[in-house]
Amino acid sequence: MPRRDASTYTALSPVYRAPRIRAPMLLAVGDEEGIPFIGAAMDMYTALRRLGRPVALVHYRGPGHGLEGWAERDLAARTRRFLGECLEADGRGGARR
Repeated sequence: MPRRDASTYTALSPVYRAPRIRAPMLLAVGDEEGIPFIGAAMDMYTALRRLGRPVALVHYRGPGHGLEGWAERDLAARTRRFLGECLEADGRGGARR
């Protein structure tokens, strides 16, 4: 956290707003996005897990922000599975195909 203006950093940081998040969140990052993005995703994942929110984190080895090919297909499958599980847990039934 920057020491000069910690209050602004805190006010703008998504992690500090995690208690407001109620929707299920699937976070996906790739190696080429760089350490700041991977770290931010891990921080958000940890914050939401501690709050007991439905959250999952997928870390792809290789791709950057724009997923293509196998990673794009894998993320689509994981998204369907994750949201289906969240709907079942909420009593709304699983996702239909």
